[in-house]
Amino acid sequence: MRPRILIAAFLLIGIVLGTASLWQDDIGEWIYARGVKRQMPVDVVAGLDDGLHVALCGTGSPMPDTSRMGPCTAVIAGKRMFVVDMGSGASRNFNPMGIKSGKTEAVLLTHFHSDHIGGLGDFLIQRWANSGASTPLPVYGPPGTKSIVDATNSLMERDRDYRVKHHGNLMPKSGFGGTAVTFEPDANGIAKLIDDGDLTITAFTVDHGGINPAVGYRFDYKGRSVVISGDTSQSTHLEKVAADADILVHETLNPDMIDAMSAGFKATDRDRLATIFQQIKAIHTTSVEAAESASRANVRMLILSHLIPPAPSSFLDRYFSRGTSDVFSGEIIVGHDGMLFSLVPGGKDIQLDKLL
Repeated sequence: MRPRILIAAFLLIGIVLGTASLWQDDIGEWIYARGVKRQMPVDVVAGLDDGLHVALCGTGSPMPDTSRMGPCTAVIAGKRMFVVDMGSGASRNFNPMGIKSGKTEAVLLTHFHSDHIGGLGDFLIQRWANSGASTPLPVYGPPGTKSIVDATNSLMERDRDYRVKHHGNLMPKSGFGGTAVTFEPDANGIAKLIDDGDLTITAFTVDHGGINPAVGYRFDYKGRSVVISGDTSQSTHLEKVAADADILVHETLNPDMIDAMSAGFKATDRDRLATIFQQIKAIHTTSVEAAESASRANVRMLILSHLIPPAPSSFLDRYFSRGTSDVFSGEIIVGHDGMLFSLVPGGKDIQLDKLL
């Protein structure tokens, strides 16, 4: 009896697959139409409760990783959205995550390494096309930001002209590109960028191997707070600024994985790369050091982002974060693209959702 059932099952599967193959174009059309109908109305920001929200639009580093785009963190305070850094490919995560790039109030740059600004041009074009904006997007950053923004605008000028020619006033020329908003941290390494009632955004200096300028950002909204480290070695200044924050999003490096890659380079006669990989240890923060900083700052949750080297599978999360729970008693998350963290005013809970 059982062999007959198996034969019948295989025949049925064959008939279904054969039918699907014959009608593949029609089935594909139906699936696509359904997908468009379901995805088009999605507006995650509009549907969020009042509060402070953190969306990881890019958790990678300069090293290629197909599962992670370049560094990018969106912070939503109420209905106001700010984006910290715009690494390569990060802008392409916005639509799949259901986040409308056109709702961005400003981009905030931490420093000018290519992996943090490489996607800026794409994002400025997407924001302009998606929103029909009539004014450029403000891009905040330390001294040097204007030259970065001007160069990006210049690079994209032909693209601008092509799109205006194609679409006319549907893409107003006046809304193209970005406009730099440069700030200078004070003698204490602090610059207050926005302070208008419920929302405060503070920039603070960090030490990224002597690179000057390099900054992180703190967001405070209705009693909840998020700190984004930017690229830095372990920083006592960061720990001071991050005191009692709900979330610390910290860049991170796993030294054991770096050693494994260096050994691999040496074994394949690439000693130059082996040396470079060892050198980057001094200008970044290990996962355990980030946990130590989180503990000293008394934050509730540590999110590891900007992962060095690539960790393309969630199976590697525990290895990447090994030792962190020994020095920090709060919750530790290895960040992945598409994660959304929500903090409601008046509470202590942090809700995690996954948009990808």
